[in-house]
Amino acid sequence: MIGMVYGDLSGDETGILTAGCYLGKEAEWLKAIAAWSATLDDAGVPEFHATDFYNAKRAFDDDRWRREVPGRGMVVGGDLHNAFAERFVSIPVDAGLIGFAYSLDVPSFNEILAPELAKAQRKHPQGHPRTQAVMSSLASIGSFLEKAGYRENGQIQVVFEQEQGAGRFGAFFDDSRERKERWTYFFKSFTTAPKSFVPLQMADLLAHETWRRTKQVTSNPSSPLRKSFERMLGDGKVSLLNHDRDHCVRNAAIIRDVTSRYPDGLIPPEEARDV
Repeated sequence: MIGMVYGDLSGDETGILTAGCYLGKEAEWLKAIAAWSATLDDAGVPEFHATDFYNAKRAFDDDRWRREVPGRGMVVGGDLHNAFAERFVSIPVDAGLIGFAYSLDVPSFNEILAPELAKAQRKHPQGHPRTQAVMSSLASIGSFLEKAGYRENGQIQVVFEQEQGAGRFGAFFDDSRERKERWTYFFKSFTTAPKSFVPLQMADLLAHETWRRTKQVTSNPSSPLRKSFERMLGDGKVSLLNHDRDHCVRNAAIIRDVTSRYPDGLIPPEEARDV
């Protein structure tokens, strides 16, 4: 039985926002946690934050994570930093975890899609970009499990990092489960935990790497993959979705059509195939 999903958010609400999460069985999570904890010990840091690691701040604020560049002084990088980047990004894929990342163009979402989502008659709205990112990443997992033939209802627990306002995620999830929305079928519960919980540090790295890649291709579509991100992808073990302005336009049209016929946004199963 597939047991747990751990996730986190990266980016901000002025540009690109990314949700990253990993799905795995208990044995896979235990293997990944053991390897991650050993890597933290070897690095001499108590926990991992991707922004700190890639900027050599806080726990990583030490010149051993930097290299000297003539004319620029000490900059982030060097053999040690590269070696630990390789170790960290390799752990989830080597443990057998499956990753899912969802990037959202927040300004386009707020302008085009959020107003349409707000029209649905439900207890908890979906119009917040952070709720959209989190729940869309879970919907990706649901689609994957459905295609894989997994059929157990309400067995998978979801844990995202605790943040200010995270209560809206659980409220929307519970509302969606109560409404029997299709994407919630496989999930049992949605809770939050602090970043000190090791699986959330792995999700943080996936979300951060995907956020960086999304910003990169947005400005230059032909830019090559970063080595760390390429290793993280693990020959197809990470599913990536990038929902840009065009996606928001298309989905806004679909939602307008649905809510015009079904004000609560719930499509009868026998008609869902036509939407």
